[in-house]
Amino acid sequence: MALLPISPPTVRAYKPEYIPASLSNGLIGARVGRIPLTDGVCVVSGLAAIHPVERVEGFARGPYPFAGDVEIDGQKLSEREDLVRFVSQHYDFSCGELRTELRFTVGEVVCEIEITTFCSRSRPMVVAQETAVRVSRACALTLVAELDPTGEDGKWLEREVGVPATEKEVVDGSLLWEPPGGLTQCGGAYWSELVGHPRAKMSRDEHTERAPLRPRTSSARDPIAATRSARSRASSQASCIRSRTARLSA
Repeated sequence: MALLPISPPTVRAYKPEYIPASLSNGLIGARVGRIPLTDGVCVVSGLAAIHPVERVEGFARGPYPFAGDVEIDGQKLSEREDLVRFVSQHYDFSCGELRTELRFTVGEVVCEIEITTFCSRSRPMVVAQETAVRVSRACALTLVAELDPTGEDGKWLEREVGVPATEKEVVDGSLLWEPPGGLTQCGGAYWSELVGHPRAKMSRDEHTERAPLRPRTSSARDPIAATRSARSRASSQASCIRSRTARLSA
């Protein structure tokens, strides 16, 4: 009889003293918090920076690959976390998946959100996340998936929407990121899809300029984003956005 890994118990009350869940595959590592779309950090093996005070080499954080947002009737989850109720979070050690359930209430609309996050072990350059939502009544619903360097020290070297020199939609976007000191660089490519709502429309931020050295201080710091929006008319119909990020360090 095969022995299965012992997973930690499901968290149903997220306390301030809890350490965020750690996901890793040996190449990419991430700390994923209570709300995976807005709370997390990422490191990539080999990505290094110069410490601003001690002036020595140390690790650097890369763009967060699990960022995103849910917007209901103009209210964004990222801006109204006071309307978000944490339901549960479970880390399945048998497959490395972190499953988070949230409830986002805007007026009379109740949005049930299920997020599955993992770092691929068979393809360690790939991380993936699925965000499934179900609403209680008709509303304007927007789902956003992002590869987000906001808040991390470093600078954009390249930012592309799509793939240069081809009209094929292979990826939603790509970037080349450099931490302070210029010792290393990190590249990322992003792809997403929406299932469950055939009339949904996709839009991408194709004209935003690269952010300066400190993205959080710049009005042009918008991350690479794939946005899917739809008008949901049935509580029994779920919309789901799946995203996959391939990343490399040099």
